[in-house]
Amino acid sequence: GLPTATLSEPTTQLPTAVPIPRPTVTPGNPTLPPTTASPTQIPSSTQPTLSPTSFPSVAPTQLPCDQIEGLASPPVLTSSAFLSSGYLTFTLDSSSNMADKTVGASFTCADILLFPDSAFATCYFVKTNRIESADVSTI
Repeated sequence: GLPTATLSEPTTQLPTAVPIPRPTVTPGNPTLPPTTASPTQIPSSTQPTLSPTSFPSVAPTQLPCDQIEGLASPPVLTSSAFLSSGYLTFTLDSSSNMADKTVGASFTCADILLFPDSAFATCYFVKTNRIESADVSTI
């Protein structure tokens, strides 16, 4: 006859199914459903909204800037000079708001001054009416 094969029992044991208890919701668990103790209360004293204005409203008066009283004129550049150090200095005829810069803080000169290569020069306010640029001899 023919050779016969016999099947042997597996040598490894299969895991048995063990019931897993259902997880419980605990504080700090991301599966915790949101809870609200009570609805948010509306404040007892609410202010009424303002009545709407008629549309269109009256346009503001058109007044040229030079006719507005009490508004200071912007400072004017009165002089500029090369210093022996290679710096440029610029003097204004009056104090300025320094273009919202601070004394000693550097900025690109082209932000407020235009001269050849000012986009590559660094400036800073020395006082509210004087600006200096860093060494421009290398520009």
